[in-house]
Amino acid sequence: MRHSAYILLCVIGFFVCGCANISEPYPIVLSGNEVRFEKPVRTWKDFLEQNIVMQQFDYSCGAAALATLMRYYFQDDVRETDILKDILNNLSESDIKERKKDGLSLLDLKEFAKRRGYQAVGIKMKYRILPQLQGPVLVYLETSEFRHFAILRGVKEDRIFLADPGRGNIRQ
Repeated sequence: MRHSAYILLCVIGFFVCGCANISEPYPIVLSGNEVRFEKPVRTWKDFLEQNIVMQQFDYSCGAAALATLMRYYFQDDVRETDILKDILNNLSESDIKERKKDGLSLLDLKEFAKRRGYQAVGIKMKYRILPQLQGPVLVYLETSEFRHFAILRGVKEDRIFLADPGRGNIRQ
């Protein structure tokens, strides 16, 4: 009986802890003998989404990726919604429906960047060139299963580091 009560207590404890939610860094305070230590605790989600504008819609990875580049690398406080509104306001009704179905094009993003005062070009390059890039770039990734925009932060040896507006900071 004592063993079952212990297991039940553990299950209840895990359930209660599993329901806990920390939405902001939460300080852990250790004190004793007039010494106090305080360390903010961050969730794994905080680390994954650090310095990334996460996409809000299925079709907005391009806008979120461009907002990430402008906000965190060029200190231009633009939001994903600002980019979407601007791009969609410059399209016809049929083009808007197409973008909401298939996503924004690289041309849409390039034209927005130019309207905002940036120099922007779209180029196709081989994978072996990527390690030579100086700084982050917006990349278009296409496979047979998906088309997606992200920010290429860098390449080191056989790893690529991406700021992905759908998944967060990833390396592959």
